[in-house]
Amino acid sequence: MALLPLSGPAAAQGMTKPTTIADLLARGSAESLIGRTRELGLLSELLAPGGPAVAYVHGPYGIGKSALLAAFQMPLALRGIGSVRIDGGAVEPQAEAVIAALASALGAECRTLPELVSILAGDRRTVIVIDNIDALRLVAGWLRRDLVPALPAATRLAVAGRLPPPVAWMADLGAMFMSVPLVPIQRDVALAALREGGLDGGAADRVWEISCGHPLTLRMALQAARAGTLEAVDTLGDLCEAIVAGAGEPSLRQMVQAAAVVRRVTRPLLAAMLGDDALDGFDAFAALPFVALDGEGHYLVEPVRRLKSTRLLAVEPGIHAGLRAAAVTWITGQLGSAKRGERWRYMADLLYLVEHAQVRDAFFPADAPLPPVEAATPADLTEVLDITEARVGSDERRIVERWVEALPHRFNVARGARGEVLAFYICASSEDDVTELAHADPLLACWRADVAARRPSRRVLFIRQMLARDPDDAAPEAAACMLDLKRYYFEQWSLARVYTAASAVKIAGPLMRRLGFRPLSPARDRLPGSMVLDLPGAGLVGWVSALVGGTPERASPSDLAFARDRREVQIDGACVRLTRLEANVLALLIDRAPAVVSREDLIDAVWRREFVGSNVVDAVVRTLRRKLGPESQRIETVPKAGYRYVTADPAAS
Repeated sequence: MALLPLSGPAAAQGMTKPTTIADLLARGSAESLIGRTRELGLLSELLAPGGPAVAYVHGPYGIGKSALLAAFQMPLALRGIGSVRIDGGAVEPQAEAVIAALASALGAECRTLPELVSILAGDRRTVIVIDNIDALRLVAGWLRRDLVPALPAATRLAVAGRLPPPVAWMADLGAMFMSVPLVPIQRDVALAALREGGLDGGAADRVWEISCGHPLTLRMALQAARAGTLEAVDTLGDLCEAIVAGAGEPSLRQMVQAAAVVRRVTRPLLAAMLGDDALDGFDAFAALPFVALDGEGHYLVEPVRRLKSTRLLAVEPGIHAGLRAAAVTWITGQLGSAKRGERWRYMADLLYLVEHAQVRDAFFPADAPLPPVEAATPADLTEVLDITEARVGSDERRIVERWVEALPHRFNVARGARGEVLAFYICASSEDDVTELAHADPLLACWRADVAARRPSRRVLFIRQMLARDPDDAAPEAAACMLDLKRYYFEQWSLARVYTAASAVKIAGPLMRRLGFRPLSPARDRLPGSMVLDLPGAGLVGWVSALVGGTPERASPSDLAFARDRREVQIDGACVRLTRLEANVLALLIDRAPAVVSREDLIDAVWRREFVGSNVVDAVVRTLRRKLGPESQRIETVPKAGYRYVTADPAAS
């Protein structure tokens, strides 16, 4: 997605004289990327002798990451440098699938890393570009630990994602790694480009006022200005409406609504949601400045998608429910006949439609950076045992020691910046030889007895332990282990049952039950509590379909006297007035309780501006807590995740 349909003076350095139309396109791509001269220069260091081997471009939605990578990549052929590009969102998050996608982009076919390395081998410089690397978080450890070190010395890697690079990348690669953050375009650069593009001073200033240099909003405001519909625009939502109205296509609004409900749309999915007649406007939909295209289909860029979805659910919940139901029916039908290479996409589409906030967070965790999770090494196991003893005692340590002796390859760890173990989990399957281990582990023996009584026909998983140094279940390392465990689930398409050790809090709490787990045994002497998940005959597909079909969770009742219409709270008998922002933040936290609400979600719902900084949220929360006085503890900070509303009864949250 180009930043602006304008020309500019930033010509790419090192280009030869263009001799073909392709050469002119390559030069034009670099010259049209307004305000990114510095970032293009940083990326060019990948090609310099002694320069970095990996560049990690990062910034929020719509900031221009894909456009920057495209502008960097286009001129490479003129310099005799090979390059390939894949989109992380179009690749199954498995190592084998990433290898196959890279090989295909190179015009070859292979399934193993040594084969890929042999294809790349040689003295010719080759640049690999991976856009949307966030979609590959399930294999992030493999990318850093296995793929990058194995690449030939002449190969360079440029990736892009919303989140800052994990600390482990910088720790492992040192001077061979470069971080390239993207920020909004500077005011003077943007205004100069807008005026050069034909806008007068007043119109250019108005475009800047609305966009504040955010590239996506800048492009949208520019289109509205040229259509003469900018004067009535104050917010991103107004801007979207102005652009859709200006297109003059009757079915366009419906298509935007449908796309806001789902992860991606294709022509067949839109036809299932809206009917075949709506497809007459598909070309106009695809041409909207806030619609992007990747290997899976078309999608609304996230700030717009979230805004449209929230408004549709609030204003026209019946339409939202109808679109969602049609999407669930179609996607579930596709899953029934999909081949392995397609199943993960439809499964991701289905999981995206889960309406329980806590259940959805278990599969789509907040965008807070998570530490890498990878297979434990022998050197890690001492730290694993120390964490076990510190958290649950010496008896459990002795049992985990037996697991170390019997199945050391079944341990996975979340690592800190210095390589230390922050958390771990143990997950074995019914195919492992655990007969002797069951004699030393009463809980495993209990599970195996249950398996023998029920005799499932498909694979069974045993999640024996998951512990972090930090006892907070919301700690990033705990979330990282949970996410990696979901990856392990989805490698087992014929899964029948999952057993997991569970604390009394988890057994009594709502989340595990909402996921489908039920208590198997209470905690007693020398035997931790545990839960079991029975998957239906359709396996993972049936389980996820049941999660999606569940009723949306309702907010926990608030025991704080809060009059929303008057923006007032009663504190110790006194009426305390709240500002509009304070009242809206408090209302959203109460409505989402007991779930954690990220700063990004607060910005989107309350401020409705993607480029508002998180420090603005923190400032409003501080003043709100000050006004709540003795009730200030109701707003709990969840480190690196956001905020949560806590009721008077701690068990309710």
